[in-house]
Amino acid sequence: MSRVLVVGGAGFLGAHLCNNLVTEGHYVVAFDNLSGGKTSNLSHDVKFIKGDMRDLNALRMVFSLCEFDVVYLLAALPHEGLSVFCPAQIMDNNVTGSLNVLTTALTYHVPRFVFFSSMARYGKGDGESKPPFKENSVPTPVDPYGHSKYQFEKLLELYSKQYDFKYRILVPHNFYGPLQNMSDPYRNVVTIFINRLLQNKPLYIYGDGEQLRSFSYVDDSISSMIKMGISDDENLDNQVINIGPTGNEISIKQLANKISKLMKSNLKHIHIKDRPCEVKHAYCTNDKAEKLLGFKESVKFNEGLKRTIKWCESQGPKQFNYWTSFELINNDIPTTWSERLL
Repeated sequence: MSRVLVVGGAGFLGAHLCNNLVTEGHYVVAFDNLSGGKTSNLSHDVKFIKGDMRDLNALRMVFSLCEFDVVYLLAALPHEGLSVFCPAQIMDNNVTGSLNVLTTALTYHVPRFVFFSSMARYGKGDGESKPPFKENSVPTPVDPYGHSKYQFEKLLELYSKQYDFKYRILVPHNFYGPLQNMSDPYRNVVTIFINRLLQNKPLYIYGDGEQLRSFSYVDDSISSMIKMGISDDENLDNQVINIGPTGNEISIKQLANKISKLMKSNLKHIHIKDRPCEVKHAYCTNDKAEKLLGFKESVKFNEGLKRTIKWCESQGPKQFNYWTSFELINNDIPTTWSERLL
């Protein structure tokens, strides 16, 4: 049995990870400020503590509970598009908050640290590195969110060399499935589309809808995520590993059509102007995940969508929750956000 701390444990990925860890017999503490997560996502066997990773004293209290064997860091403001207009908030959470977790883990001598980065680290590629992105592709993030994730990766590398601890970095991309936050208007296109259709409202598509993405059903990756933190395999140490399927890329326009068909909707989609700094084609290879983590896509996209739609229907339509202010205010803010159209 391992003693595990999951920072951001009540969110979508965090809750799936926590629940599966306790099922395997591990002692799990979930630390979360509930800005995007819910305690109802968690099994009763998970010990939950509410707190914010920007609060150093709160973190020290949690780390003092026991000698943790591994820390998973999933907590973040995970809003890639929104980060263009709220860069300070994104950096404060994703860099300063993450550093608080890291320095506290070092203070309490936690031997292993697993960080959930983002495919936003790759950006558009550097001219030579193009999608599908490999782990050795040169990171060229194009928005503050991608920069925040990659900046913390470099800080992990720096502290690892100084203090000789082991870190492991997972790069998830476009996960979807049950427990996803249906009220978030800024991200998670699958659940945004489903929630809109549950309200019998048409889907908004940025630009021409030809953006290519690869979507990952959450259940397929949980065992790989657990192995990333629990396994003593030294081949995983200080590695960056893309996690998710490859070869199932689909355009956002095709996604809208597919979800509409599955939900028997004939509503016509509404195209609006491109979202600033959005990468057109973003998908990855997964050779390392297959080799080192045993990753395998078992739930095909159509089946994953059906399961997600069924779960969303069980929850019912949700009102979208908007942030009250932007730091950068101009005409580039998508009208879906500035005019709260969703």
